[in-house]
Amino acid sequence: ITITNQIAALRIKSEKVNVKYLFWFFNSKAGRGKLEQISKGSTISQINRKDLENLKVPLPSLAEQKKIIEAHSLWLEQKDTLIELLDNGEKLIEKYCYSVVGGNLNEKK
Repeated sequence: ITITNQIAALRIKSEKVNVKYLFWFFNSKAGRGKLEQISKGSTISQINRKDLENLKVPLPSLAEQKKIIEAHSLWLEQKDTLIELLDNGEKLIEKYCYSVVGGNLNEKK
């Protein structure tokens, strides 16, 4: 662990952990909850090095970690696609509505 005033860099020395799994875990609801439990301070939260070193992270097998990473990656892709579809839908409905009222709604008549 490398810690400055506001940033910590974790160096994983184990063959049993996939770094992408840790990224997923610490950004998950459960992982954020664990980090919140050990953080101190209200304006700027800080985490003590010892508390971080002693933090218990659920560690499934590497195969299971890989499945979690793949599932999460697929979900992120689907989420991006949904956001894009919603954005396109908004543009299409706006274009249609403008065409029904005869052009640009911002024009003064």
